Amino acid sequence: MLIPGREQPVEVQEATFGPSGGAIKLADGAALTVPAGSLSGQTLLRVERIEPGLEDFDFTVGSSAIYRVTLGDDSIHRLDSPVILDIPWEPDRTLVLSFEDGKWVSPRLASGDTVRVELDHFSTRTILAIGASLSSGLRIVGEQVAGALPRWDLRAAIQEKEAAHRKRIEGKAASTQQFFGVGETTKRTHAEICEEFKTVFLANTSNLTFNQPPGAPGVYYLTKFLGDAGRPSEGDSSAKWYWAATEASHEVIRARVIAAGQGQQISPAAVLRIAVEANGGNVPLGVLAAHNVLKDIAYSGRQLADPTETYVGSVQEVPVRDGQFVASIQAWRRTSDHSPSGRYDKMGPLYHIFAAMAARVWADALYGQAVVSVEALLRSTGWGNDIPDPEKGAADECGLDIGAWILDFVSLGFEPVTSSVEVGKEVPLTLTVRNLTEKGVSIELNVLSGEGSLSRTGVSVSKGSSTGSCDVVGTTATCGLTFTPSKAGDAVVEARSGKASATVKVASDPPITVTLNWSSRATVKFLAEPAGHPRPMALEVWGSPRGTVETLVESTAQGERIYALGSRGVGCQADSTTPAVVTFTTSQLRFGGYTGDDFFVWLDSRSLCSLFGDATLPLISWTVEIKVGDADPTVCTGSYVSRVPSVANSPEDNRRQLAARFNLLADPVVTCLGGN
Repeated sequence: MLIPGREQPVEVQEATFGPSGGAIKLADGAALTVPAGSLSGQTLLRVERIEPGLEDFDFTVGSSAIYRVTLGDDSIHRLDSPVILDIPWEPDRTLVLSFEDGKWVSPRLASGDTVRVELDHFSTRTILAIGASLSSGLRIVGEQVAGALPRWDLRAAIQEKEAAHRKRIEGKAASTQQFFGVGETTKRTHAEICEEFKTVFLANTSNLTFNQPPGAPGVYYLTKFLGDAGRPSEGDSSAKWYWAATEASHEVIRARVIAAGQGQQISPAAVLRIAVEANGGNVPLGVLAAHNVLKDIAYSGRQLADPTETYVGSVQEVPVRDGQFVASIQAWRRTSDHSPSGRYDKMGPLYHIFAAMAARVWADALYGQAVVSVEALLRSTGWGNDIPDPEKGAADECGLDIGAWILDFVSLGFEPVTSSVEVGKEVPLTLTVRNLTEKGVSIELNVLSGEGSLSRTGVSVSKGSSTGSCDVVGTTATCGLTFTPSKAGDAVVEARSGKASATVKVASDPPITVTLNWSSRATVKFLAEPAGHPRPMALEVWGSPRGTVETLVESTAQGERIYALGSRGVGCQADSTTPAVVTFTTSQLRFGGYTGDDFFVWLDSRSLCSLFGDATLPLISWTVEIKVGDADPTVCTGSYVSRVPSVANSPEDNRRQLAARFNLLADPVVTCLGGN
């Protein structure tokens, strides 16, 4: 089967013939003639006509037909006189093949103005006829080589012609030799090169999309676009949509490939990665863009440096930039730097990978296989003066395999966690699933590292079907779940479905407990700063430590972020030995977890009460205990003596004077014990 839907007969005719012979006429003008004397007895003959549609895949094919002839009597293997299948096409513009013993071979043809195939042995014979299109001129099946050669004995003539081609290329500029890959082969296996394509998707799933943009003209024009033997930028306008869809990214791709290939060649997979990124992470557009850029450069270079007989321009060198582009990419060919026919052809296999990949990604598996199969068939028969090229065929198969892999690939990605995280409290997570298919997907959810629990252990979702936890729009689903850390530290949550996976890091900071003891009628302000981290955090406590701590209030002072603890009972009260205990996390302070760091603590005393009646700022004796997570606490004790003189001014004057004298206050005396 070459093309889906084209494998069934469009016409079936049968008749019984005897020694006197006869004929079966078909609707397309073909006829099966049984000469008198071919059969010794009455025998049923059946003719099935199939239209394989090869002309949809190669512009040089004008029409195509398959005739399957079956002889009803299995005991007859050879006829006394051959039966003639007469096909009303020009013999000089028609390729005829017979499928025998598992391969296509050239049958015996009778002379005449039409194609006349002699069938002298049976049981079932399958005949394929391929006619040249008007646009192909005479450039088919060896018609440019010496006319004395048998029609199918072309290998020696082609190889002689290609030897001249190689000699001509080897004498040209470096850019031209780079383009044709003179002296280039790869030591990597085709399987290794092909497998690497999967890393494009596995390494960066959260930024990929798989939707095809609207407006594509359909499979017929896609196959016409991919199969056209020429520059896609100059192709048939009816299929030009597939060029225009990615044209804006082409120059970006060219520039990035050249830049990436400086000093060391990049792989075909790296070219795909660049193309996908240049198209905003859209995979179908990236695949198509890679094909368009490589094929356009391939045919442009061929026309300039080694033109075909139909090319009317002058022979030129390949532009330096095109040579640099091709030289930046690793070769596909392993066995030789030229094809079996003898032609330098580095770009052929490379763009073939993406042509087959695009056929499968943009159409479906069957049409993708059809594109490759038709080209392989035409190549294997000598159509267009070609010789079978197994390495180019391997490139086709690689493209098909990766295209199929892409169609089955489900992209998973988590949104990063930006909210504060506390031990014991739920953290919302958002999982995005892209490239959903009708059959749906099941996703496993696990905690890879750290300690905590998930609200669910799995999600099942399919295209067009929303669930309680997932919203589905087209081929994309957005699913919500929560993670609750049970212990401070980093945790990693994973989503996995087959070969696709995604992870997200959830960092819960350890709690910090601060216990303050002081004796003074004063406002106490302390600053705690982890060693080696210049941004301090600051807490202010107003009033009595017997007051109840309410909230952590964020404020700004001199461009620095300060966090203040407010309490009830603000005012001037007697000395107290009751400690004020405050527990918070470093995430609340917007300050990474520094478990075990040493803390430096100092005090600054400004008695609000003294500004409203007392004439002096008193001595402050204090103790601060700071405990980070499960680490041993750091305990700091100290004293502070104000040097602000007694004043009897108004409260407002006192505030101004205090501010003016702030820098003259004595440094605190601090002693810290313990800590990790």
